[in-house]
Amino acid sequence: MTVFEDLIVELKEENLLEETVIDDRQSKGNAGELYFTDTSDVENEVSVDFTPQESPVDSEAVTLDSFFENEPADEDLDVEMVETESSDEVAPKVKPKSTTEKDFYKKRASGEVSSLQMVEHVLTGVEREYLKMVPVAFEDFAAKKALNFYLQTVENDNAAERPEAEQGLMRETEAWCSTLAERDRKIPASSLRMFCENSKPALSSQALLALARFYRNLPYSEPVRAKFDFVMTRLFSKAAPFEKRACMFSAEDTVLHIMTLYKEWSSVPLYSAADDESGVLLTALGFEDLANEAVSASTLKQLVAGDFFDRLRIFKESSSESFYAPAVMAAAIETNVRIGNAYVKLVDRELAASDAEKVQANFGDINDTEISDALARTLDLRELVRERPREIENIDIDDDTDEAASPAAKKAVVKKKKDKGKSVLEKVPVLGRVFDSVFSVSKWYVLICGLLIAGTIGLYIYTEVGADGVTSKGVQTIDLQTSPLAEHIKAARISENNFYGQLNPSWDGLPKDKRLEFLQKVYDVAKEKGAKQATLIGTSGKIAGFASATRMEVTMP
Repeated sequence: MTVFEDLIVELKEENLLEETVIDDRQSKGNAGELYFTDTSDVENEVSVDFTPQESPVDSEAVTLDSFFENEPADEDLDVEMVETESSDEVAPKVKPKSTTEKDFYKKRASGEVSSLQMVEHVLTGVEREYLKMVPVAFEDFAAKKALNFYLQTVENDNAAERPEAEQGLMRETEAWCSTLAERDRKIPASSLRMFCENSKPALSSQALLALARFYRNLPYSEPVRAKFDFVMTRLFSKAAPFEKRACMFSAEDTVLHIMTLYKEWSSVPLYSAADDESGVLLTALGFEDLANEAVSASTLKQLVAGDFFDRLRIFKESSSESFYAPAVMAAAIETNVRIGNAYVKLVDRELAASDAEKVQANFGDINDTEISDALARTLDLRELVRERPREIENIDIDDDTDEAASPAAKKAVVKKKKDKGKSVLEKVPVLGRVFDSVFSVSKWYVLICGLLIAGTIGLYIYTEVGADGVTSKGVQTIDLQTSPLAEHIKAARISENNFYGQLNPSWDGLPKDKRLEFLQKVYDVAKEKGAKQATLIGTSGKIAGFASATRMEVTMP
């Protein structure tokens, strides 16, 4: 199965792709099929020709199959995953991969269309959920038709029609890409970031790859660069415990993967060779300096006091087109991860030394949007301080942080952890003994006692309130055997100057005038008995008539 067909299967399963003109030629159960996770309890995976191994941390999936499939040459590479002897981590191993020229061109064209379709679905989701607007989807039938025609000419080696098919496909994909770019201009980077981070099920790695390809090949602008920064950071990192993230590869491997991706996407370099030799290295070192500065900060106040995140944002903007250089992009990814982890760690330290209310009061002026934009990741201080106290007792201070902290601060952190570990019952022994006595009783005994209490209450209500819902305390029962009211009333009572009559089914057949006439008779009898108003209750238990000195009405079905 080709890479494109694998993407089609995966996208259909995640409802990220509509039916296309390309048919699946193999079943989903074939060996060698790529598997991608769409649940929220599986971490980033790298899979080629094997069933991926799961990690219970995050919800993203990353496959490097497309990373190493470029042009039809003998030196084409593929990746298989092998477990290292020293750990359970999965490491990539490069091996030769053979592919025909025909398969290469088919895969390249199919990948372009599938990538645009994934971008289409993501932008539609952002527009609907975060911009609250009705998306106007691109009519992609012509593009799919052009792709189908092109694939047929390649498959049949039709040299006469192939140039026309290639031009037609290029024309349709360029029109599609231009339409998507126009829609993307109206989408802030923050909206795209929140959609990708909160999507349920999580976006697959192929959707992230499609977004990265889309933004990489758009004309440079600061919003496009910011979105590309987020997507690449999301793609090349994975979630770690306690709201942190971890880079998936070393800096050197990340550079190689990005170079391969650019080649796969046919991306044109936006920086000159001179920049690549001089400015690129300096820019990458600048990112490393910023990361080291954040990691060395001992308090959250120290990190945010010097407009650190504003300086980080300005540095990214000043890098301009050289930001796309593989070495700079790899440095930016690592910097985003390291600074984000340092920020979370410093928030943890503040929470360990005080409480959430005090942290919010001390750092309420922090601009979460500025920090999130600078780090290409959503970080909300209010969310962190609200969720973290539940986990703070499990957080260990790292060695580098421990060295930076003073002995007094370490002692305060340890004491705070111990205090937070104590419950209210542990702090108040008397309450603890009372709760222990209560919860040591058999559950069945408690259930039986509850039923008996409920039954007693019900019996009391039943004896005090009659079947018709009128209280029986101080009630005078009216004998209707010789009364003309017995024609339509089967039982009558007077309670607190109110006459209540329970009607027979014969009442239901009376017209309105006859009902009013009978109600007048009832009211006259009620006044004779000392009542001030009369209420008739129908067979359904609802009020069928009411009479008083000022009002008389009946209810008709």
